[in-house]
Amino acid sequence: MKDSVIIVSGGLDSITLLYDKASTIALAISFDYGQNHGAKELPFAEYHCHKLGIPHITIPLSFMHQYFKSSLLDGAAAIPEGHYEEENMKSTVVPFRNGIMLAIATGIAESHELKRVYIANHGGDHVIYPDCRPEFISAMNGATELVRLSMYGLKLLIRISQRLILCVVALL
Repeated sequence: MKDSVIIVSGGLDSITLLYDKASTIALAISFDYGQNHGAKELPFAEYHCHKLGIPHITIPLSFMHQYFKSSLLDGAAAIPEGHYEEENMKSTVVPFRNGIMLAIATGIAESHELKRVYIANHGGDHVIYPDCRPEFISAMNGATELVRLSMYGLKLLIRISQRLILCVVALL
């Protein structure tokens, strides 16, 4: 049953999840927020969605590039070298990026009477990216449930599902 939305960047993690959950995905959503890798990854997202017959849209979030500070928005030369756990990699955080994308995807899911929103994160991302942590996804689910209960008197109909990709070799 196609009852889900997926946030698909075009990167390895989200494309892996796209193929894994293709039979349940009614709509794939990409976001263009001026990210350095967008010119490469967004066409991959569109290509793979088309290949799987999944409708795909790209939502522009140009305000993020204009108002947010992150080396991921400042050009490839601004991205520091190093391991994810190193202090200098914190400059690559785009503040509340996943929260913004999840809020939009959840609103779209609700508008289309879909029940699930998928997001994929690399298992190591949570070290420096607070909105990749399982606790963050749990809190977003709580917020979604609160809104649904307040507005409709219904228990949660939309569930955000996170897939932590732990190994590049294994397709989960």
